[in-house]
This record gives sequence, structure tokens and C-alpha cells, in this order.
Amino acid sequence: MKRWQPYAGAALVVTALAVALLMTGSDAAIAQSPTRTSPSPTWWPGAPFATSKVVINALGVQKCETAFTADAGNVILLTTVSGSFNVPPGGDGSISMKYKLPDGTTHIIEVPMHATAKALQAAGPFDQFTGSLTLGGFPIIEAQTCLIGASSAGQLDFMGYAVPLER
Repeated sequence: MKRWQPYAGAALVVTALAVALLMTGSDAAIAQSPTRTSPSPTWWPGAPFATSKVVINALGVQKCETAFTADAGNVILLTTVSGSFNVPPGGDGSISMKYKLPDGTTHIIEVPMHATAKALQAAGPFDQFTGSLTLGGFPIIEAQTCLIGASSAGQLDFMGYAVPLER
């Protein structure tokens, strides 16, 4: 097998490139787009919103706690709900978002979760589940974190935008 020999002129090539870079200076533009003449679009529909709610469930039956309520006259356009929960080894559970629409009706949706690495708890390593739900600007006025699972603990993170409620 032929062994590759270093190119003797490699040092000269590197030196030439360094000199060319120094001569052009730091203001050199490799590629420039034309000047933008139109105004920038709005990147988000309202004030960014993010909050979390942790629920600890000793009994195992569904336990819900309010994560947030929108300010009067506002609605939260929920874009993402993510979170995780822990149960004792071999245990089972689920985490859901209970929400209220602007018309006052209440609904519940389970956040899909999958098993991940063990979570070290005071009682030892617990089974951990993690997941998220992408909602793309779903309008709600209240959300709760609901957890099922004996000796479980879980958290949901809510992200979106606060906007005025259109009547």
C-alpha cells in the first residue's frame, strides 16, 4: 500500500491564503444579498408566554392542578406543551392537559409520552417518561396539569403567546 507523503508546498499554500485574507481585511464580503426594501413581518402574534406546573400524586387517581389562567380579556395561543413524569419502577401513569376554551367549555387531552432514562429520586431510580404536543396556536383561557400514577411526580411546560381576546 502506498503511503501518502505530505505536500512540500502545503506551508506555502497556507501562507498565501493567510496573506490574501489579511489583504482583504475583515470587511470583505463573500456574498451579499440585495438591500431589503419591504418592512419585516411580525414574527409572533403577541407577547411570548411560558409557564410550568409540577404535580405530585401519592394516591394514583387523576390529580389536576391549575397551571395558568389567562388575564381578563386575553387568550393564550398555546403552541407547545411538553413535560415528563416519574413513577416507581414498573409503575404506570399518564399526564394530561385539561383546558378551557374561550367559550367556557372544558376538555382534556393526554400528552403523548415515551420511556426515557431512569430518574434518580429519594426512594431510588424511578421510571421516567417524556414527551410533547405541538398545538400551533391553540386558543385557551385556562390550563391544568393532570397526573395519573401512584407515587408519581410530573411537570408540564406550556409555551405560546398572550393576545387580546377577539369578541
